[in-house]
Amino acid sequence: MLSEKYMRLVSLLTPRHWGTWIGIGLLKFFSFFPKKVIWSVGRGLGIFSMKILASRVKIAAKNIALCFPELSAEKQAAMVKESFAMLGLGILTSSLAWWGSKRRIKTCINNIRGIEYLEQAKAQGRGIIILSAHFAGLELASRIMSLLAGETPINLLYQRPSDKVAAYVLGKARNRYFKKAFTRDNVREMVRGLRNNEMIIYLPDQSATKEMSIFVPFMGVNTLTLTATSRFAKINNCVILPGFAYFNEHDTSMNCEFFPPLENFPSGDERLDAIKTNEVFEKMIRSHPEQYMWLHRRFKVRPEGEPSVY
Repeated sequence: MLSEKYMRLVSLLTPRHWGTWIGIGLLKFFSFFPKKVIWSVGRGLGIFSMKILASRVKIAAKNIALCFPELSAEKQAAMVKESFAMLGLGILTSSLAWWGSKRRIKTCINNIRGIEYLEQAKAQGRGIIILSAHFAGLELASRIMSLLAGETPINLLYQRPSDKVAAYVLGKARNRYFKKAFTRDNVREMVRGLRNNEMIIYLPDQSATKEMSIFVPFMGVNTLTLTATSRFAKINNCVILPGFAYFNEHDTSMNCEFFPPLENFPSGDERLDAIKTNEVFEKMIRSHPEQYMWLHRRFKVRPEGEPSVY
């Protein structure tokens, strides 16, 4: 009999999935191009996508208006446009992250700030949560983080894409350079990794549900925020190390930055902990606001009685 794994793969080859396969094939094709071409085409595709993603452009514009009310309408519009350019760049550089060699990935690293915090965390022999957020270059940033982990096993917790082909390719690619890449509903794997003194990249800045979240300020807006970070931090007394990577403005590379580990975390008060994690995200975002994924409906769920902002 044919295995379940084989049958699942065969089901992904039906005509309904051919469009996705063609898109993935084109993405892999770009992985062989010079980085200057990838950077240029990626930005161009991102700006072009604004013409066909009008609803997402409106969401990004609303989010930026809420988070940066001090900016003029012209500057807000410019940030929206640049965020889509960065989004396109992030998508195309995913080809490097998924299929690029280790040597080529190393050429994408320009500067690493706060590396001493990462090394100190690794030396403690405890589980490490790299607390990060959804920036445009997430895929390439994750691949770079896997190199910086060195001998420490590193895992990634992520949200499974709704498209089955994309989920298959993404999972296969990520498992090439992570010890394990598992979806957010697989909490057991995260707990096991932290207990085994492994490192996990965790991005809790989106997709909050009322069952596991509370409303606290985020970029000046009362926002539903996940509280799971506090619970994970209790496992093996792990280190919560904020860190992220962003595209360099001057060349085809990324800069990485780590911050001091969170102190007195968890504090025993989930509200204070949620505020602290949002402050970390805000620090990252305000340093490079055009590279954050503003097209996500971050403020979709509102406190009872408040109208939708979208």
